[in-house]
Amino acid sequence: MDVIESRYGEKQAKALCDMIFEGGDIIRGLIDKHNIDCDFKQGGMFTALNNKQMKGLEEHKKHWERYGNDKLSLLDASEVEATVGTTAYKGALLDMNGGHIHPLKLALGEAAAITALGGQIFEQSGVTRVEKGVNPVAHTEKGSVKAKYIVLAGNAYLGGLAPNISNKAIPCGTQVVATEPLSEAMLKEILPSDYCVEDCNYLLDYFRLSADKRLLFGGGVVYGARDPENIEA
Repeated sequence: MDVIESRYGEKQAKALCDMIFEGGDIIRGLIDKHNIDCDFKQGGMFTALNNKQMKGLEEHKKHWERYGNDKLSLLDASEVEATVGTTAYKGALLDMNGGHIHPLKLALGEAAAITALGGQIFEQSGVTRVEKGVNPVAHTEKGSVKAKYIVLAGNAYLGGLAPNISNKAIPCGTQVVATEPLSEAMLKEILPSDYCVEDCNYLLDYFRLSADKRLLFGGGVVYGARDPENIEA
């Protein structure tokens, strides 16, 4: 946020931060309002592997707190070991505004809420182009939908549908592995806090526990989202 503020000013940075926090609040609000069972767990950790990264987390905490995140705390090496179960880290930043979910369960819960409220969902109906205007139109291969508003919710997959957005995004590919279900003793040894964890490396590793007692471990990040030649390697 310090870079954004230095380039575009405090007002723009504040507006962007407000949107970031609002996004998390919307998700948590939908889970509560519609009683969505998506294995939601509060708490996310950013872990430092060296003193330089730890200093970066200290700065990160100051910047976020200036913009309203009051649920941050710094942990030293011993506190991280008690939380994550490893001596690999010099320290960490714990963000209780963060957390982890089962994304498919969240999507299915949101879909159920939409249909319960009278909304309609048309799967396998890819939008080929959007006609802008007072009443925008979404065109598909077999039909079209006229609306008062159109929300582009395609994340990194908008493609040619919105080039003014797509050409400002950097696709990012990564691989995730899941263990077999683990014993309660092993879960408490590996990640007793049940937080989600990511390190501060540019090519980062990240991990969390699933509701069915597996360790999900991700890494091998490729910026540009090219598929690696050998995923196992």
